[in-house]
Amino acid sequence: MTQNQEKTSLALLFAEAAAQTGTIECSGLSGSAKAWLVARLHAQVRRPLCVVAATLKEAERMAGEVDFF
Repeated sequence: MTQNQEKTSLALLFAEAAAQTGTIECSGLSGSAKAWLVARLHAQVRRPLCVVAATLKEAERMAGEVDFF
């Protein structure tokens, strides 16, 4: 993915979240990239987000990483 595509994709994602249209599904992220995206999204929309994780261990790990970012 080129840098311009990344900026466009993130801008569209943030606009969709700000519109409060419902569920946003993201795929293809691994490791702490998921937590980084949640943190950026929260900073953009400034409202609570609900993030679903497969396991409690994964949820706890992601919560810690989101706090870091």
